[in-house]
Amino acid sequence: MKFKNYGFAKEIKKNIENLGFTRPTDIQYKSIPAIMNKEDILAIAQTGTGKTGAFAIPVVDMIHKIKSNKQSYGIKYWLWSLPENWQCRRGRFFQNFPKTQK
Repeated sequence: MKFKNYGFAKEIKKNIENLGFTRPTDIQYKSIPAIMNKEDILAIAQTGTGKTGAFAIPVVDMIHKIKSNKQSYGIKYWLWSLPENWQCRRGRFFQNFPKTQK
């Protein structure tokens, strides 16, 4: 499956394309549908396999759709990340991923 086949907002699909991603990694392929269905997940994978994207892409998409629809309820997510350097990387991803959102 390609990212363009997911039900993400067109702006999210454009951001994914701008980052050079076309196909999800295994961890993304397995977890994105569950996250989009608002299911709880626990995922473990090696460094560099796309875990942050697996979590961040659908979360940013949901936030974007809620803001676009002006719905009053919110989204709550919990991301557990132990080492401090992992936290910095996730922070950078969340700062850079939605840059083309207007």
